[in-house]
Amino acid sequence: MDELIKAGTGIARVAGPLAAAIPFTAIVKRMLRPAADEISERIRDEVRVYRYARQLKLLEKAERMANEACRIERRKPCTLLQAPQGTPEAS
Repeated sequence: MDELIKAGTGIARVAGPLAAAIPFTAIVKRMLRPAADEISERIRDEVRVYRYARQLKLLEKAERMANEACRIERRKPCTLLQAPQGTPEAS
């Protein structure tokens, strides 16, 4: 039994510096990189859909506000985004 304990302590003395020499973080990065990439892609896709929906709502609101402003202030069809009369773009 004493021989096993002595051998275990000898192995521990040799294995400690050896374990420190192995680039543990590189091994872990290699193992976890595909999973981390997949998770980041999923999050990116969800954020992209969210941002697209918010942009649509913003454009609809801007269109609604422009139409309301033209109706209330001018009481005529909205010409806010049309070229002025007499310019080359109008013809």
